[in-house]
Amino acid sequence: MNDVTNHMNLLDTDVTTTMYADDITFSFSIDKTVMKETENIVRTVLTHSEKWFGYNELYLNNEKTIHCLFSSQRTSELHYAKFLGVQFDSHMSWSSHIDTMCTSLSKAVYAIRKISFIIDSGAALTAYYGMFHSVLNYGVLAWGNASHSQLQRIFLVQKAAVRGIMRASHDEHCRQFFKSLKIMTVFAVILYQHLIHTKKHLTNYCTLSDIHGYNTHGKNKLIPPSSRINVATSLGVDYYNILPENVSNLPLNAFKRKVRSILLEVAPYNFNQFKEYF
Repeated sequence: MNDVTNHMNLLDTDVTTTMYADDITFSFSIDKTVMKETENIVRTVLTHSEKWFGYNELYLNNEKTIHCLFSSQRTSELHYAKFLGVQFDSHMSWSSHIDTMCTSLSKAVYAIRKISFIIDSGAALTAYYGMFHSVLNYGVLAWGNASHSQLQRIFLVQKAAVRGIMRASHDEHCRQFFKSLKIMTVFAVILYQHLIHTKKHLTNYCTLSDIHGYNTHGKNKLIPPSSRINVATSLGVDYYNILPENVSNLPLNAFKRKVRSILLEVAPYNFNQFKEYF
């Protein structure tokens, strides 16, 4: 399988090949001045890949083969592609993925509420992590940079789940429930995963001291990626930079525990509430 990358590199178009098990993604970028050539390039890439499959006695499943154009420009045409359980749309708005998430999470809320009343809150909490949190946490590094209004949709369903565990009324305030149950809000989950990801990949970033060499107060601050489309990476860097050094300098496992403790204490209802803590 590893030689598929070399095979695709024979094309004039600079194609990036990403493989996971039996899923393969071919990606390439083109200038907006030649957007009309997109279909021809896609056709060339697929034809070239089919040759490789044929050489290796493999089969390309046309029913599951999707091409999606990602662009910052809004058009009337919108395409969706599902990859490893995450739905990508051509504008990276995550609306389609969050639609699917909210449907799955709402079904979990119903089950959690039933379990809480039939058995007890302890069993409902276990069900929450098995049925709700597992869905909430999946792919969060991708869809976690969705708009606030999209994230609020998930948060409303999450509050319904927490009220279900506690057998609370639909209009009862939830922050004390999040804290007592030690459940991270959706905003806390996103922050946690992005902060851990940033901590694990510190060597990928430059610091201010790498740029100017001066011994300033903020010399260890990370420089976010310059690309405006790399929002997911930027999110982790932005919030990592607000952490005090006695937190950011901790070893990874201690860092995880400390960040989780802070997020459970804050129980943020938006990202700004985490900033305000410091």
